[in-house]
Amino acid sequence: MLGYLEEIPKPEAEDKGIPGCFVKKHGDSRLWLPGKEGAAHEGLWMRLVVEQIYWIGGFGDRAFIGWFTPQEWRDVEVDEWKSARLPGEP
Repeated sequence: MLGYLEEIPKPEAEDKGIPGCFVKKHGDSRLWLPGKEGAAHEGLWMRLVVEQIYWIGGFGDRAFIGWFTPQEWRDVEVDEWKSARLPGEP
């Protein structure tokens, strides 16, 4: 994925539950949350704004390698990527 980083303002991050979600996945990260007093580093919430996607999904005649259009990428549904398997995968 190619694109750029964009800061997520603290109120937006809190409204969307980003800090809680992040700490749930990375429990010991609580000490480094953006805005945490006494943290070793100053943190920011950022999002990757995707502008281009290049997929390398295998080799030869069995998979796709190439550019996706943004619309093709957005149209992929969760069930599709969860069920995707490369040759030889269970």
